Amino acid sequence: MVHLFTNRSHIIKLCLVICCSLLISSCSISATKYFINTKRELTACTSSYQAWGLGVASAAIANSSNIESCTKQLKAMGFFSVSEIGDAGMNLSTSGTVSVVGVAENSDAELQGIKVGDQILRVSKQAIQTDNEAYNLLFGDIGTRVEVITLRKSDTLRYSLVRESFGKLWKLK
Repeated sequence: MVHLFTNRSHIIKLCLVICCSLLISSCSISATKYFINTKRELTACTSSYQAWGLGVASAAIANSSNIESCTKQLKAMGFFSVSEIGDAGMNLSTSGTVSVVGVAENSDAELQGIKVGDQILRVSKQAIQTDNEAYNLLFGDIGTRVEVITLRKSDTLRYSLVRESFGKLWKLK
């Protein structure tokens, strides 16, 4: 075993240097928390705080209060944190019909075989006319299942998809 510090006083000095630089030095912190609504509108609460001589602890406290206020406002407007809402892992488009234009990598939708170009006929036993109708039904609690019926060429395909965290599926925080 190799010892970088040969005596106790070196270790204590190093700890003091690290602690002082964390608590006294200037720093800048920024945080972003993403939100989405059932219309698939994505927004974010972003907060940054620069502390000169206050240190990391002060900056983190000031930063969190801005994010909390923004979070309350967005939730009151019908937005969900992307880490707290479940999604089936498909992006949809309407061009006469509701169809899949993207499938999240490693999602249950991808693993079960949903493909770009599949037309969405039904979600949770309800006929689908618009992408908003589909998204309203595809969102739900993480870990729950949603039934989806698609049309590919002339084949009707049925899926039972597990909703996963929207943020995880689409790589958002």
